[in-house]
Amino acid sequence: MMPVPVEPKIQQEATIYGIPGIDISVETRLVGSERLAELINFDLYAEEGVATVRPDIVTQKTLDDDVTMLIEHNNKVYAGTVAGTLYADGSSVDSGYGAQITAASYVDGDKSVLYLADKNQMRKIVRSRSASAWGLAAPGAPPVLLATSGGLTGGTYQFVYTYVERIGDDLVQESNPSAAASILLNSSEVATVTMASDDQSDITHYRVYRTQANGSSFLFEAEVVAVSGAATYTATIPDDDLGTQVSSDNDPPIKSNIFAIFQDRGWLSDGINLYYSEKSNLNAWPALNVLPAGSPSDPVVTIVAAPQGLAVFTKRRRYRVIESLENVTAIGDQLPFFGGSSNTFFLINSSYQRGVIGLRAAASVEGGILFVSHDGVFLTNVVDPDLFIGEHIRGLFANRGVENIQPIDLMSPYPTVVEHRNRFYFSYRDADGDAKTLIYSKRSQSWWVYDLGFQAAFSSERDNALYIGNASDVALLDNYSAIKSGSITASLRTHSLHFGAPFENKVLVYLYVDSNLIAGETLSGSLYIDGALDSTFTVSGATKVRFPPGKFGRVFAVDLSYTGTRQLKIRGIRFVWMPLRMA
Repeated sequence: MMPVPVEPKIQQEATIYGIPGIDISVETRLVGSERLAELINFDLYAEEGVATVRPDIVTQKTLDDDVTMLIEHNNKVYAGTVAGTLYADGSSVDSGYGAQITAASYVDGDKSVLYLADKNQMRKIVRSRSASAWGLAAPGAPPVLLATSGGLTGGTYQFVYTYVERIGDDLVQESNPSAAASILLNSSEVATVTMASDDQSDITHYRVYRTQANGSSFLFEAEVVAVSGAATYTATIPDDDLGTQVSSDNDPPIKSNIFAIFQDRGWLSDGINLYYSEKSNLNAWPALNVLPAGSPSDPVVTIVAAPQGLAVFTKRRRYRVIESLENVTAIGDQLPFFGGSSNTFFLINSSYQRGVIGLRAAASVEGGILFVSHDGVFLTNVVDPDLFIGEHIRGLFANRGVENIQPIDLMSPYPTVVEHRNRFYFSYRDADGDAKTLIYSKRSQSWWVYDLGFQAAFSSERDNALYIGNASDVALLDNYSAIKSGSITASLRTHSLHFGAPFENKVLVYLYVDSNLIAGETLSGSLYIDGALDSTFTVSGATKVRFPPGKFGRVFAVDLSYTGTRQLKIRGIRFVWMPLRMA
């Protein structure tokens, strides 16, 4: 049988110029998509529309274990590790924590405080001093009273005392009062007060409070320096000279790493309830300051504070905390709580059945809160409907991937999101257990992938750098100003392209790659025809690759990869082809 002759048409071109991001939909391959199937270790933000090989990470400190918390406080970088050790600028400063601390800074009057919330212990760092307990337990025994000669007004007196932590002139925190003890004095007597010592290492002083003669309100009498063993004080101050009333709202915080600071209050959750501190006093957590929030089947996962509001995320839902005037009732699908002296808090349930996949899978960003749910990546301002920004990566949430970008393991530990320089970073483990990071440019609305991961991150305003916890290293990511020392392998791959004619046979003539390759550098390429690997090729100083005759097919895809230490740039790819028709 004679072959059927075909007549080639004139050469035509199809150009990918202005490199786009990836598009991994619910389908494994998107025939005809102008976006890429893979873009790994290229950065699309450094120069818009240009795929630039990302810089190597720049290690700042290497710690003893994997880093799971990072924050900047008083010009120091604090890091928590999976082994429960706290570091400041690479030096160990505290221990005894769980695997994942949550930290937040707060300016309390004229002093800055770093609060460290953890399931094992609650700690704080005032200014840059050593870590100390966050919250003091009340004395376990009432004071012991003894009448001695003096000159108080005759009558019945009651006494309590509290524990105090003072740093210099700063009154840092005070406990709730002890149980009361009473004594009857005549007009020629005063009371000697003996207070029990305690093994809480951060107690520096005791405070004595008492009633006036035959009174009921406990007023400040004096502050006594803590000593080893019991401390004794003799009460001699006249009733009219007593100070402020003792507070019984100085309960210590619960132990939890679900923590945020919002509108001068601390907020904590044990997964079931939401607890909040007194306003402007994060050391005082009144027993009545509690709201129902989660359940055993749908526990609270994280709390995020943003300028637009406070969001409480469970595994499947999101709530917004509302503060109103007293006596305002919650209506509809809201969880009300009426407590405290002057305010009512309640939770408004989002209309979306959407929670988060991890403690650090939500973060405050410009314009609202970035969060990762079971069905994608979203932005919320906690009021309006969620904005879906993960359209081009939704296949990774539906167990669909491509050859080198596997689906996300939604059950893996430590998924982390952070914003830096108009980019969102989402680090996770994929279905193969490998660490990856998805990056989204708010400018171009494009996604790409880095072949590395982190379990903690923060964007430093001090030096405009993105700090990450890369295994046991505290490192800088996307730092183009540092000297690059490591070799990076970067790759991109197109989807199958049909050049506007999906059912027409074509012959591929050549491929043109617009890049800044220099002498001695090469790009390794692979050509796929109709979904199957056809051949490999190399792009060197001459960026035009001419293919031998016989490259026939309906759809074509190209894979390009580079390994080196230089910031290679790929600006575009041009295909030159000819359609075929029957002669």
